Amino acid sequence: MTTSDDAAVEPPFLVEARLREEIARTLASAAPDDWEAIRYRAATVAGVADVTISLVRDGHEEPFLDAPSVALPRRRLRAAMYRPGEGTWFSLELEVSRSGSVEARYDYDGEPAFHVAPAASAWVQDQERFPRDPENQPDWLKRKLEEASS
Repeated sequence: MTTSDDAAVEPPFLVEARLREEIARTLASAAPDDWEAIRYRAATVAGVADVTISLVRDGHEEPFLDAPSVALPRRRLRAAMYRPGEGTWFSLELEVSRSGSVEARYDYDGEPAFHVAPAASAWVQDQERFPRDPENQPDWLKRKLEEASS
């Protein structure tokens, strides 16, 4: 007899693939018939996210205004990709093609671009939730954390 304690933990790369596919499937299911690609861009820290979703149709990119929310799988994806002492990503770019391919790019070290800057406390909350050792904190993040503590 097995208990939940005996259950194998799903490897992080499988969790990442499952959540990435969930996001892609959710977006694709709401796209109009003539879509070629969907581009999902998210900058995130603590509970703040700046998301842009666009459709490519006839070779032109346009806002995907009717896109469904994928906030929950995005948050789960970010948490699943955390590595102790190393942190997790701040920015995600996901491209879904009509042919079924899904490409994801994660930025762990670049400063995320927000249309409206998050409160200084968000950087502290993010560091508490996804701690990075000092040697794994980019200079811009160290500055944000110092500014928040002063």
